[in-house]
Amino acid sequence: MVKRPLREGHRMAATSRNPKTLAAAAAFLPLHLLLGPDAYQRASTKLDGRRQNFEAWQPFTLSTSFEA
Repeated sequence: MVKRPLREGHRMAATSRNPKTLAAAAAFLPLHLLLGPDAYQRASTKLDGRRQNFEAWQPFTLSTSFEA
């Protein structure tokens, strides 16, 4: 589950000023951490648009397979 590493990373960052420890704490965080409902909604909308684009191009994409 994600909650444990995030808590651990936060604890490490909050209790240390050592750059190496702070870097280790940052390793626990996801690359794109969505904070707040507006950020989540915006990202969801963007992903929905991308999925629609993928689905629109699916026939063409699948027709380009190469048989070795």
